[in-house]
Amino acid sequence: AQMAERVQAQETVIDMAPNFDVEGLINQINALSTIEELKALAKTIPADLGEPAKTDISTAYANRKNYVQLLVDLDSADTIELINSIMAERFEPNTSSMSDEQIDEVSALFERKSAELTP
Repeated sequence: AQMAERVQAQETVIDMAPNFDVEGLINQINALSTIEELKALAKTIPADLGEPAKTDISTAYANRKNYVQLLVDLDSADTIELINSIMAERFEPNTSSMSDEQIDEVSALFERKSAELTP
């Protein structure tokens, strides 16, 4: 009986939010396309998540926020210098956390903005 109690106590500690759909939340995060949507969703994330759920969600959120902000900033950039600066400082160091589709989208936006701003 004592052994069963110990096993049950361990399970309770490990699984702090047993019904929480971590993968579902990460998919939701990755579907959002504005900083406002991301901030609103962040308010709904439970504070009592265990690991690795907490880290996985935080990483997905940070990566998506950086990506969305990169697109916003590139799209609103009004000089070639600013575009090049954004690409060097925020795109190139973060490509490892982006999907091929995201990299292609940023590259296409970069090409379009460069063409628009080139006299």
